[in-house]
Amino acid sequence: MRGLFEALPPTVEVALVTTAPQPRFIVRPTTDRQALLKGVDLLAPDSGAGRFVESLNEATQRIERDKSETAPIIITVGTTSGDTNVMERDVQQMVKRLQTKPTTVHAVVLSGGVGRTASGGGNQTQVGIAVTEMTGGRYESINSGSRLATLLPELGQQVAKAASQQGRQYRITVERPASASGDLGKISASARSGLALVALTMDGRIR
Repeated sequence: MRGLFEALPPTVEVALVTTAPQPRFIVRPTTDRQALLKGVDLLAPDSGAGRFVESLNEATQRIERDKSETAPIIITVGTTSGDTNVMERDVQQMVKRLQTKPTTVHAVVLSGGVGRTASGGGNQTQVGIAVTEMTGGRYESINSGSRLATLLPELGQQVAKAASQQGRQYRITVERPASASGDLGKISASARSGLALVALTMDGRIR
């Protein structure tokens, strides 16, 4: 976790949320890296199963309520233990929210768990793969907790790169004349002399 936070630009606002026995804030959204690093020291094992899907659903709900022009990024880490009772309507609602606002989700799922059976593991895997593919994020299935030590800083670097590019984004709105009809043709864009057009996206997500 320390490596993840240290890889992020100081201007990126970050929150730290645990998922067991239910989603709860350890550090609320802040750019204070010292507060986040202190939050890491508060993390401890919990006997309850992590709420992988529930925590994702709550995160998208908070994003939906935020009316600012942002492109949020979620990094979620869970295991294949827990989340045995997942409501289909909750998953559908979460997907709808992710489609509405350009949110990118990166998911890490650790197979099994110490002293626990892999109950409900299919839910975490299916939802994790689905939301990362839909949002252009990264899905990682790992078998050893030690992999987190290198994987989380990698994700931090990936988020830092995306944040740098998103900071230079411009929204272009294209509207046809009221009298136009028929299928919408191809849309292209070019930059004036001295500027470079790096990427053009339809949803604002930087892949």
